[in-house]
Amino acid sequence: MQAVQLYAEFLLNIRQQTIYASLQSPQDENTRFQLSSDNATITLSHDNVSASVRLPTKVTNPGSQLRVPSVPTQELTFRLQLESTDAPQASNTLAGDDEVPWDAKTLEAATEVSCRHCNKCFIPAWSIREWKDLPSENWAEMMDFWHCHKPSDHDYEHGEEDDHHSSSKGYAASNRLVAERGVGFVDLCYFLLLTTDVASVEVVQGLGSAKEQRSQDIQCSDCKAVLGVYDARANGYRIYKWSVAVRQDENDTSRQYPVQAFISAQLLALIDNQAVRRFVIHNKEVGETGSALLLWVFNADLYYSSSLVSSGPKRAMKVFYKTLPNPQEVLEKKIVSLDEVCLPRNVFDDLRSTLDGSNTILPKSAKTFQDWSVGLLERFAGES
Repeated sequence: MQAVQLYAEFLLNIRQQTIYASLQSPQDENTRFQLSSDNATITLSHDNVSASVRLPTKVTNPGSQLRVPSVPTQELTFRLQLESTDAPQASNTLAGDDEVPWDAKTLEAATEVSCRHCNKCFIPAWSIREWKDLPSENWAEMMDFWHCHKPSDHDYEHGEEDDHHSSSKGYAASNRLVAERGVGFVDLCYFLLLTTDVASVEVVQGLGSAKEQRSQDIQCSDCKAVLGVYDARANGYRIYKWSVAVRQDENDTSRQYPVQAFISAQLLALIDNQAVRRFVIHNKEVGETGSALLLWVFNADLYYSSSLVSSGPKRAMKVFYKTLPNPQEVLEKKIVSLDEVCLPRNVFDDLRSTLDGSNTILPKSAKTFQDWSVGLLERFAGES
């Protein structure tokens, strides 16, 4: 632990900003806080060591709010009043406006997609003429739910006629999406493309649980990194966004994003659509010891900054997590308030590493909650 450590957190839902200070030794008369002239950066000096952090939002009347208590302690906590005109605003939905990189409106015919590990291009520019956003996974069921009695249904009675009618409308649950030549379908976490539109990849037999035996991994022909899976029902490849780098047009540079940006987007979508906040997250080898996490999204939208992180503030969600020794046993209980997220092994390992790493920047008093570890998953906050 560093001699002085600062962590700042702004909760959008209750509009509260809190400063945590962790010291190696109890504070004394020489322990001092200093706020920058623009009220945006705070510095703490203690034992001839200083640490600074840029606040998620500016504060008002700082002098009366940053008084060091007289009782000796190594953990200091301050709740600060905000400048209302500067503070970020909470979104109407948890996912917000910029929920994930590379939606259809940001892509065009000149977009080029490459392997993020070796930069091998497998979707050349001009090979995809159109990009379309995919609806949520349960779109067909929701269409039937909201359109139980459609204006054109007056000639049909409930029963088999209903099934026939909904199928003819193109949105019945039995319908399936099929990849199209020259069209890139865009999901939160993957691109769906016709197999003939993708070059320089190889299909290999993937590992999986019983319900995933039909899936086959797609890997880069050069570096052999896993890029996605073959989707037999759609007759196409699902290329994971976390496995690629994207150059959106001729004037753009190739970009890639951390895995956590896509996982947090997937969790936010599940919270919005399924109204659940607890998830069993596992890799395909679900029976392996330590291969699953029980994750609870405690706060879905906050901004944080830390003296241990060079850049900031950053948008994130706060999660509680713990290792799940028997994930299959929990899943078989079919708990309504619990959802399942299956990830490739390398992505699951990245998630676990990210959570453990984020735990190290939290103040000692906030690292755990009961038998849960506490971590942060960064959210995509739009292009800078």
